[in-house]
Amino acid sequence: MTTKDAGTVAPKKVEVQIETQIAAVRREIALRRKLYPGWIENRRLSQKDADDEIAAMEAVHATLTDVQTLRHVRFSLDVLQAGELEATRKRVLGE
Repeated sequence: MTTKDAGTVAPKKVEVQIETQIAAVRREIALRRKLYPGWIENRRLSQKDADDEIAAMEAVHATLTDVQTLRHVRFSLDVLQAGELEATRKRVLGE
């Protein structure tokens, strides 16, 4: 950890692959679906709160999946553009 300002400590930034993040969210959703019924029965959690929490995690999963898809699309476009640039270069140079 590093000291950012007097008395505060900033956490070290850790890079986590998007696939790892998606898998973690899937596990969290499964865990909540397993545990929440007992918590609701024991009145530790209301049905509404359980539904809201699971919906929020499902939204996180959808967002991460969308980000992953957009990254794949961006990479594919970059590859296509690189190919077009190479084809144009060869055409201009007469190769």
